Amino acid sequence: MKDPPARPVRRNVVILFVDLVGSTALAERLDPELLHRVLDRYYSRCTATIGEYGGAVEKFIGDAVMAVFGASVSHEDDAVRAVRAAEAIRTAVRGLGAEPGPSWGIELDIHGGIAAGEAVVISSGNVDPRVIGDVVNTAARLQGAAAAGEILLDVNVAAMARPYASVEPTTPLTLKGKSGVTQAYRLISLEREDPEYQAELVDFIGREGELAQLAGIYRRVLAGRCCIATVLGAAGLGKSRLVREFVQTNCGPDVRVIGGTCRSYGRAAAFRPIAEMLESLGDDWRAAVAGLEQEERVVRGLSAMLTQPAEPVSVEEVSYAVRLLFEALATERPLVVVWENLQWAQPGLLGLINDVAAWLADVPVLLLCLARPDLLELRADWGGGLPCSTTLELEPLDEAECAQLVAALVPRMVSTGEVTAHGADELSQRALTVCAGNPLFAEMVLATGDLTDSATSVPMTVRSVLSARLDQLGRGERDLLERAATVGLAFTRDDLRPLLDDEEAGEMIESRLRRLLRSRLITRAGAPGAYRFAQTLFRDTAYALTSKADRAAWHLTLADLHPLDESSDLVDHLEAAYVFRKELRPDDPALPGLATRAALALIEAGTRVLGRKDLHAAIMLLERGQELLPAGRREHARLAVLICDIAVGLGEPGRGLAALDAAEAAGADALTCAAQRGIVAVLADTDFDETAEPADDGTGEELGRGRACYLRGLRHLSRAEYGLAERSLREGLELARSTGDAYEQDRLLVALCELAQWSPTHLDAGLELCAHLGERFAADRSMLVPVLLTQARLTALSGDTGAARALVEVARRHAQDLRMERAIITVDQVAGLLDWLDGRNAQAVACFDRAAGALRAAGMADTAVVLDVYAARGLMAQGRQEAAVERFRQLEAGAAGHVRAKLIMAAFGARCAALTGPRAEAVTRAAQAGDLLAMTDDPCLLGDVLIELSHAYQILGMTAEARAAAERATAGYAGKGAELPARSARARVAAL
Repeated sequence: MKDPPARPVRRNVVILFVDLVGSTALAERLDPELLHRVLDRYYSRCTATIGEYGGAVEKFIGDAVMAVFGASVSHEDDAVRAVRAAEAIRTAVRGLGAEPGPSWGIELDIHGGIAAGEAVVISSGNVDPRVIGDVVNTAARLQGAAAAGEILLDVNVAAMARPYASVEPTTPLTLKGKSGVTQAYRLISLEREDPEYQAELVDFIGREGELAQLAGIYRRVLAGRCCIATVLGAAGLGKSRLVREFVQTNCGPDVRVIGGTCRSYGRAAAFRPIAEMLESLGDDWRAAVAGLEQEERVVRGLSAMLTQPAEPVSVEEVSYAVRLLFEALATERPLVVVWENLQWAQPGLLGLINDVAAWLADVPVLLLCLARPDLLELRADWGGGLPCSTTLELEPLDEAECAQLVAALVPRMVSTGEVTAHGADELSQRALTVCAGNPLFAEMVLATGDLTDSATSVPMTVRSVLSARLDQLGRGERDLLERAATVGLAFTRDDLRPLLDDEEAGEMIESRLRRLLRSRLITRAGAPGAYRFAQTLFRDTAYALTSKADRAAWHLTLADLHPLDESSDLVDHLEAAYVFRKELRPDDPALPGLATRAALALIEAGTRVLGRKDLHAAIMLLERGQELLPAGRREHARLAVLICDIAVGLGEPGRGLAALDAAEAAGADALTCAAQRGIVAVLADTDFDETAEPADDGTGEELGRGRACYLRGLRHLSRAEYGLAERSLREGLELARSTGDAYEQDRLLVALCELAQWSPTHLDAGLELCAHLGERFAADRSMLVPVLLTQARLTALSGDTGAARALVEVARRHAQDLRMERAIITVDQVAGLLDWLDGRNAQAVACFDRAAGALRAAGMADTAVVLDVYAARGLMAQGRQEAAVERFRQLEAGAAGHVRAKLIMAAFGARCAALTGPRAEAVTRAAQAGDLLAMTDDPCLLGDVLIELSHAYQILGMTAEARAAAERATAGYAGKGAELPARSARARVAAL
């Protein structure tokens, strides 16, 4: 197979610009022949010095010289080489002034600039390379800003040169053509000669304290506790190596160890680490959960991590299944679970791990979480509040430990046949200097095996190291590695074949993969033909240094081969193909089509994720889709609505409104956007101008008309006008059904179901709807819970409190399993109602108090007031009149904004006033409460208010009024079909 021809390549390079100071004045003073001699020597000294330090002259621009370091092969010290070359040129040019003769009085000096960064390098034969990129402009501008005799460095060069040179920051510079100010550093002097380098790996060095900490928490695990240990550290500090050493020294064959790794790409697959764990367990995980009471549910939740399920599985279901799996595995023997690269985990996975740690409190499970410190930027409270949690932050190895590490590595990584003993010593010293206590970087320096080609990290210092290591590869291996990096951290032979030319397929792939395995850049991933990068940084660096044109083409090829499902990277490939092509060819006529394809794939993936209720992952995918979707597309309105719904659910209404702004700018349906703004205002409890409520003139899209109906329903609901609210929601439901919009139908059906508790519609119709939705949402417990609670309340009102209690317990179990905090509060509300209806007043008061406290904590004070009044009624029913009155007086001090709160407080206040006097105040309160009855059409609420008024009138001796109020309550209850409270009301009528 022939090597591919030379082509433009992306590289990490260092650019040096130097220019002669005062050349115009010099030309004015010197004879042209003498000037020619001086300039010729200047150019010669510059060229020779640059070549001596491994650089290449890219061009001469008048008296300025541009040089590039790392154009053909990267070295870890390219920045240092450029700095040394600049200093040598400065010294040499100053000496040139004396050469023609001291009496001529010629004084020469330079000023220079050095910058490091990515660039495209074009090489052809023996011609000097051509370099294109912003790094060239930066170096040129720094040189222009430097004073006579001054050499200015950018931030990257200063960071890499500091061990070898003395630098000082300048005041921030405003450079021509650069946005904002630029921090630069002035080269003062070289501190010392290059250290003598030597390098190599060790089995395990240092970290005794960290190992002891892990062993200590592990003893608590063996004693029957679930503990979480988080190991934080920068890339390459040895987090994974520490955990492997801990496992080898502490976990024998009687301990099960599983693990999974998060990725910085493939975001549509938020739970891939769990899939990796399941794959490593084989059939063991099914055997472990066999026989569990919830086996079917657990298997469904876990299987969804491996294959695309027929029905969406929610995040809560996955979390529930993982908890039960870990618990089952730990009953056999202690379980150690290793989560790697958690800084790239999505919020859903972080929440799952936190839930596991919280719920498996008394199960022998150790959760080892490995992450860079970025994790704490995502979750500042990570591990907080858990009963058995510890965090270890790795620091760089100290000088002695580094020396021990390198001494152990040299015999294993440096061949004495290729490097002399003196060279090996130099290489070892270089590794000690460059690694700065980072074991991975020490290994990388040694792996180059050449003093001229060593390395640094991925904030430029490390990127140089990684680039140098990759540059040791042959062209064929490098090309294959670039294609593998485009696939991702893990890849297979079959993934690579479509990215290669036909002549490169077959045996050459195998031989190149074998060489990459020997280079330790990749490892086998278990299954035949499966591989993964040995370090994520290797993949990231290889990918970053791959031509964007190649990446765009390869991503598009991979997208064409991948179906869209939960585990697919299709959306990421499409998105990357579009972004790169747009950067390179912004006028490409194919861009709109590619943008649409990528956007629609992102939207479909986000909708799938939304189906399993992973709101964080869903909104990120949908927002990315919105950004790519071309203006004028009909999908903009629906997309903005979905983003809005999720944002409100996450408590981020501003994020939803921003999506609406973007949709309107893209030409989305005006009615849809206007209605959705109103919905956000109502749900987020912000100011809403009812006069600005959008009017449906029949010309808007069906989605917008349906959302306008929903908005009207919400407004009626906030005013306790339940019949009108039901009518509006049914109008919206009919529109959704006419278009086959399942998402809108589900939302409206659940809303109508819950509304059935309060609307004038007979409860039999509500129970019929509950039965229908129970079947519809049988596989989606998060949607099923509100249906069950509505069914329980209606069933209790009909007279069957036993069946209602059974429904409440099912709902409670589901809500607790899925961590549905709001639903858990509602469970207590309904349980309190059942106790009240059954005459269990003390238990009812406890439930109402618990629910009211939770509602206040959630910012729902108006709803909490209603429950507080019902708790006071419970105290009154127990004969504790003084306590009931005192409770009411405390409540009365706060304003009741919601109609339900106003009504029940007014009626109960009349009863309390009748008990405590004066009579005139009580009569007035009762009359005022009666006047408020017209505010709502909720039969049961009206019945409760009338019963309280009946009690007030009875205490006041107004028997006729008391009887009339009880009769009206009876009629209201009966009309609703609420037989149980109707029966109690009839008994009251009879008693009066």
